[in-house]
Amino acid sequence: MSALVTVTKAKAFVCLTSLSLLEITLVTTILLLPPPVVKATSGLRVPTFIQEPPSRLLFSNDTGTQVSCTAHGNPPPVVSWVLSDGTMATQVPGLRNV
Repeated sequence: MSALVTVTKAKAFVCLTSLSLLEITLVTTILLLPPPVVKATSGLRVPTFIQEPPSRLLFSNDTGTQVSCTAHGNPPPVVSWVLSDGTMATQVPGLRNV
């Protein structure tokens, strides 16, 4: 079984799967934050995306998928995935590899 989602703006996504009386819900939020304002004379460069996550992603639960997000700036930015509640996404054995 697979699912397709289209991302155009920051929003919450819900993935719902059910089997008889068991229902599992997975929620994720994709946020695009504005870059910080930096003076040009400071030597700093605001982060810009080199590789953005795709706007459409189709994958199978059997094989999973990889989603990349890469950015550059000065100093080099930290790129991370955050869950809908604001906590950092980490490895969850059997479910997700971040």
